[in-house]
Amino acid sequence: MSLDLDFSVNKLPVRYIQSDEGLMQVVQMLQSVKEFALDLEFDRNKFKYGFNLCLVQICDGQTIYLLDPKTIDEFDSLWEIVENPDIMKVTFSCRQDVLLLKHLGCYPQNIYDLQIAHILAGNEKMSFKNTMEAVFSIEIDKGQQVSNWHNRPLKAKQLKYAAADVAYLIPMREKLHKKLINLGRLSWIEEERQLLEEIKPKENSQPHLNIPDTGRLDFSSKHILKRIFEYRDEIAMKLDKPPARVIPNSVLIDLVSEPKETMEQWFEISGISYRVKNYKALKQIKQVLNNGKAEAVVLSQNAQADRKKGRQSSVREKIKKREEIKKVFDPIRDLLNEEIKAASTLIINNRILDQLIAGATLREVLSNYAYIEVQRAAKELNIDIERYLG
Repeated sequence: MSLDLDFSVNKLPVRYIQSDEGLMQVVQMLQSVKEFALDLEFDRNKFKYGFNLCLVQICDGQTIYLLDPKTIDEFDSLWEIVENPDIMKVTFSCRQDVLLLKHLGCYPQNIYDLQIAHILAGNEKMSFKNTMEAVFSIEIDKGQQVSNWHNRPLKAKQLKYAAADVAYLIPMREKLHKKLINLGRLSWIEEERQLLEEIKPKENSQPHLNIPDTGRLDFSSKHILKRIFEYRDEIAMKLDKPPARVIPNSVLIDLVSEPKETMEQWFEISGISYRVKNYKALKQIKQVLNNGKAEAVVLSQNAQADRKKGRQSSVREKIKKREEIKKVFDPIRDLLNEEIKAASTLIINNRILDQLIAGATLREVLSNYAYIEVQRAAKELNIDIERYLG
């Protein structure tokens, strides 16, 4: 089923595609284009569990297509187009979109991220709303960005919002690309585009430590928190609910320091889903906490033994290394910021410095153009960075 909506955006008609047959028509059209705008609406543990695709928006410069994954069964044919290196996909701030596509088994190629292009053109990092105002003097309503994209039917405001996210991307690319040509930075954007294809999800073996206030917990309490965090995640997955809506993060912290022993205490806690306000859940949580405490005792003893043997790295040495790196590269970063403005944030940023502190070399962490720019700035400042080059 395909539906022509009763509004246009940037003078472009909008079609709402709700069937596999409708998707195939869009795919056949895309096979003959050189570029198209692409955006995704998704939910990441806000309304349901996990990383979920809720809507796909495409614009070929003639028509805007809104593709509904709630009613379309098979997207493989579209993913093949997204993976086609001969067709450019024009996006804005697409890192999360790329991660979601890879999560779905699609590995996009030939991506053009306009947020990066805008930065390389000498502008500060901006949201899509602010970039639209800067480039086209058009005000975009982003009020629907945090709305529930799982619900059906989608509201008219949501459909208009989704259409606007892709309606202007192709003309924006044309304007920014001309600026990059004038600045002699086409090679820069090409290298950044290649890096987009290589994006990988961050490995995080301790996601429980992202919860606020974990810094005040001791070694044993952090391990107990890890176990109750993992238990909550299992329950959330079964219920298809965001973990924080099953048991709030603040409650996890409280459970570590003040376990609940009775049903009355358990029921008094606010914010917990009614699905776990029962004796069975309380019994399981008490068991998880007890197991975590027992494990923490053993781990704590092992950690103390390791410290005695000198196996743990010195915090003092890490602090010294960080100060050394910042002393060398902060002046380089300042000069680059003065000369090439916000583009410097893509060359030397805190993520890059953290990698250098961990022992990586500039050759390993920088793109070719960034590597050249850092060496140029270091030479101009008479700073020796030979040992960091690699």
